[in-house]
Amino acid sequence: MSHSDTADIDLETQPGSDEHLQKLDADQRMRYHRAFAECAYLALLVNLYTEYCVFFEYSGHVYNASIRIRRSKSRYQEEVADAEFPVRDPVASNETIPSWHHGVVEHIESRRDMLRRILVEKDVPLGDMTREVVESYVYTF
Repeated sequence: MSHSDTADIDLETQPGSDEHLQKLDADQRMRYHRAFAECAYLALLVNLYTEYCVFFEYSGHVYNASIRIRRSKSRYQEEVADAEFPVRDPVASNETIPSWHHGVVEHIESRRDMLRRILVEKDVPLGDMTREVVESYVYTF
């Protein structure tokens, strides 16, 4: 498959306006695009073919994506698991992310792989995820 089979742009001559993409060759850019698109697609499939309700959001102005998994379509306010992640190299944008141990493509692919696992197992493997304890306050009057 040529790179132009997926869109009407030539990735060899159109590297994109983002400085991270400009540092990648055409094969790396395709891997990056594919991993991100697969995350969105798998989020849809998990939503359609499991009991879970899945929200996928991309914020292009800050190069950030989030995937939120909720208990069910009727219990969509009950949180099960969340992933919020940058979709560009923090080094390229002078951002610092302490937990960033892999390149941006590998980071996106790890989210994709977890979504694939949830789809296949029809369950969220909480034991293989990082648990965060969040304290919250609400003031009423």
